Amino acid sequence: MSCSNKLNKKNNFEEKIFKVVFTSIILMMYFLSYKLYEDKHINFSIILLSGGLCLSLVFLYYNRKIKIKKENYIKKINTIKEKDSVSGFYNRNEFLIKANEYLTSKYFLTVISLNNVRKIQETLGNEILDAFIKEISLEIKSNNPLLSARLNECDFCCIFEKYSSNEKFIQDFSKKLEKEYYLKEINESIFASFNFGIILDIEDDIDVVLKKAHIALKNSKNKINNSYSLYSNCMKNAIDYEELILERDVRKCLEKNEINFLYQPQFNEKNEIISYEVLIRWNRKDKPLLNTEYFVSLLEKTGMIHSVGEYIIKENFKLYSKIKRINPLIKIAINLSPIQLLNENLISFIEEQKLECELEASDIEFEITESSFIDYTEQIISFFYELKKKGFNIALDDFGTGYSSFSYLNRIPLDKIKIDKSFIQNIDNNFYNQEIVKMLILLSHNLGLKVVSEGVENKKELDVLINMESDIYQGYYFSKPLSISDFMKLLESPS
Repeated sequence: MSCSNKLNKKNNFEEKIFKVVFTSIILMMYFLSYKLYEDKHINFSIILLSGGLCLSLVFLYYNRKIKIKKENYIKKINTIKEKDSVSGFYNRNEFLIKANEYLTSKYFLTVISLNNVRKIQETLGNEILDAFIKEISLEIKSNNPLLSARLNECDFCCIFEKYSSNEKFIQDFSKKLEKEYYLKEINESIFASFNFGIILDIEDDIDVVLKKAHIALKNSKNKINNSYSLYSNCMKNAIDYEELILERDVRKCLEKNEINFLYQPQFNEKNEIISYEVLIRWNRKDKPLLNTEYFVSLLEKTGMIHSVGEYIIKENFKLYSKIKRINPLIKIAINLSPIQLLNENLISFIEEQKLECELEASDIEFEITESSFIDYTEQIISFFYELKKKGFNIALDDFGTGYSSFSYLNRIPLDKIKIDKSFIQNIDNNFYNQEIVKMLILLSHNLGLKVVSEGVENKKELDVLINMESDIYQGYYFSKPLSISDFMKLLESPS
């Protein structure tokens, strides 16, 4: 029997006992009151004692109810942190923990990448994409993986038991997935296009196993859609060479003026722009756009994060001083990498740039993602206390997706939390997410923090969030990330 079932049985049993005792005391009080009415000499203190017992039980009962409700909320939050709300599979963080028990010769791992996610999202929207993902997840589940996860928007990961013919199983599995999925929301079918990366030998650290599976996936994508590749060491050599080239190129990104900025406006409920977030892109000539997270990881790996980070602050403080002339009330948010915070000169650099551009610290916000705390908790806390003394604002990004969302809320001098978009998507018809977000907003407000709802895609989601009293909103419903020219036009246009 699971722990949760045992807990529920215990709660139900306690509630039954209370009802029996409570009913007995009520009957006893009724009896004594009747006797008091008949016999004026009965000891009145007995009735007072019974009444006191009854009131105590009422207090204990409601205290218990509140405790149970709190436990249920915590369970819901933990489930949200473990599971992807659309597919129902484990998220990446939880998968990395649970996969360790399967890293033996009995099992193999496959990464499954859905190729047409972006196209569906851009043409049909997030609601249809989610419906599509749900159908695919059901198909994956029907093949009985021992462990399954949704690693990101496009990629799934499964661990299977090895068969006498693994390749035959993989071929059959891929054929089952590659089909048209009927979506009642649009009364049409959409074809799913996949690529698979498979690693048969998974007796290693899970991070290494996943990296090898992604190498095989990349090799598969270099062939054709709807194909798979088994990992081999020669693939690793090719990928290592490609990473060397990227590391070489990233060292020259400043010199070649390849860092581009995009600006994500943030709005209040009156549709007024009150702040904006600075986003970065590596614009390599004649080469595809690199995933931003991967780009940042390259900057960290090569040590370029310090010089690029200072460049981001310097250039955007200059621009912000111009923007303030158009909209004096607007604020700016800049993301920081945890590696940057190890630079003991960063705070003095920020102060110098602020003074040079004649800016107020209270108008400037620095964001850090919740997952950063895994490896750099003490350094981050120390850095932000110093930054806070200077008057700057601090925001926690992607709130709810890390390992210990609540454990450090009282340890960091936060001003704002940004609720991750995975909580916001389809919140208008997801009661489960509504309860979680409602509690997060209430908790934040009780702690004196403002709340930003990320990834607002439609009016229905916005209405729910406004009703929950979220403070700030960002997402494609309001605006996509804009180039500087488009952002300035938006600021100068009549509201």
